[in-house]
Amino acid sequence: MIKLKIPIKFPTLNDFIEASKIQRGRWNKGNQIKQDYQRTLYYYLCKLPVLKPPIEITYTWIEKNKRRDLDNVSAIGRKFILDSLQLAGKLENDNLNYVVGSRDKVAFGDEYGVILEIEEVIR
Repeated sequence: MIKLKIPIKFPTLNDFIEASKIQRGRWNKGNQIKQDYQRTLYYYLCKLPVLKPPIEITYTWIEKNKRRDLDNVSAIGRKFILDSLQLAGKLENDNLNYVVGSRDKVAFGDEYGVILEIEEVIR
């Protein structure tokens, strides 16, 4: 099993949807947010070895309090992480041939973040 802690605060799905409504011509704030997070995640994910599919991922979302819904944080966070794994060349694709399971947990701490536990499934 591969374990990695990423100490960043992810937006909620609601935040991302609101941002996606802001446009100026072809520029879209939601897309800008995704690109910014992918650049940050790339830094952390480059430390991982190339993953051998299929994989299962357990996400432990670290929150400071109970104000944000787990489904709102995990929905956009998983999307950004899986897309960034592909961007970093650690996972060829995130379809069902490559990612066969995921699980969300929550923990509380002094700083926001996520702990990834990636398991290569033997078939």
